[in-house]
Amino acid sequence: MSSQTDTLRKLLKATEKSTAAAQKLAAEFMTKGKEQAGEFMNKSKEQAGEFVTKSKEQADHVRGLIETEVERQLARVGFATQADIAKLEARVDALTSKAAPKATTTSAPKPAAKPVAQVAAKPVAKKPAAPKPAAARKPAAKKAVK
Repeated sequence: MSSQTDTLRKLLKATEKSTAAAQKLAAEFMTKGKEQAGEFMNKSKEQAGEFVTKSKEQADHVRGLIETEVERQLARVGFATQADIAKLEARVDALTSKAAPKATTTSAPKPAAKPVAQVAAKPVAKKPAAPKPAAARKPAAKKAVK
């Protein structure tokens, strides 16, 4: 019986060694897996950041193209730009500042215009439609009797 016991003890020790080795390999695998997962996550975050940055750049580029085309089309139609309006405003301000001293010395202020009374609109009543005259009926022709 001692040979069987020795064999069982050897098997038990071998099983313990293989279990420990399997645990060690599993722990190493898990550690490497975590590292690789972390690297994958970092790469994914970098790629997502690059994607967002590139998308923003492309959106800005497209927005610029659209603005340029809209400005070109508005100029073609003849709409005034903000710069044109600013120039005109400056010109009006300059003219009014030149005219303001002359107006105060040469003429008296005009009295305010009297407000115009608003006349309420009266609804116009429709006349009832005249009845149509009945169509005159001719007496039915009698058949001649033979």
